[in-house]
Amino acid sequence: MKINLYLCYGGDVEAALAADPDIAGQFKLGVSAFWVDGESEAFDRILELTKTTSGLRLTPDCVFTAKEQSQARYFQVLSRKRVKASMPDNLANLAHVKALTPVKTAEGLAIKRMERIELSKVVLDANTVAVLDDWAAEYLTGANVAELLKKAGLKGLELRPVYHRKTKAPHEGVFQLYTESVMPPVERNISVLGVRAAAFSEDSPVRMLGALSYALDGAPELADFNRTAEPFSSNQLPFWVVSRKVVELFQEHEVKGWVFRPVLETGTALYKDHLARWEVLRKKLASNPRHHFAV
Repeated sequence: MKINLYLCYGGDVEAALAADPDIAGQFKLGVSAFWVDGESEAFDRILELTKTTSGLRLTPDCVFTAKEQSQARYFQVLSRKRVKASMPDNLANLAHVKALTPVKTAEGLAIKRMERIELSKVVLDANTVAVLDDWAAEYLTGANVAELLKKAGLKGLELRPVYHRKTKAPHEGVFQLYTESVMPPVERNISVLGVRAAAFSEDSPVRMLGALSYALDGAPELADFNRTAEPFSSNQLPFWVVSRKVVELFQEHEVKGWVFRPVLETGTALYKDHLARWEVLRKKLASNPRHHFAV
């Protein structure tokens, strides 16, 4: 695995980086943001150049090899397709979410589950799963995928109609993916960032920087479709976690829209490697207390 970092910065940082010909030649500095490998010599040089500046704002992305992915039993869902909604549709769906009563998932944790989606128009390929616009970690799917999921006998999934916002009639061939299954709380290790309540308002008290990690030995059997116990997304909505069965089914039938990040389990070699890399990164960032992760 490796940790890629999206760096955002101000004018003083850009001036410090531009003064180094190697860095200036390697990265496009004028856009005030770029990606870099967190274990590269270039990143080490960037940290050296920015020690006395206003600091970097970092967004991490953990990337796993195919071999590492093959070791995982569960995966976090990441969406690459989006169902665009009109402003009136978004406002109506957001009002629905705001009115929901949070469901307690563990001590000090609660999430919301979007129980209904209304759209005046849906454009979605029959063999695709897509996220609802750019604010809700809730998913819609077309008729082909819905039929595939019905036949697969997977645990924890309910297919719900998607309704027309004005007529309240169900759209044909479009379904909302819904689950009430919940993961245990994540392991709060060095790749997890604690945030003040004011920073996230009603959302999660922690922010995931690395991969979702769990102590699953001895835990009850998980469903194939699950929500995280933490409201990691906006509006107190959680992330989704699926089993390897789901991943293999989607890959076999070339379902579009989702990509999958391995969920790590404590005690495994991959989990230990993940922690070791995060320990190195956090120590590097201590060179300037003004460096900070995006929350």
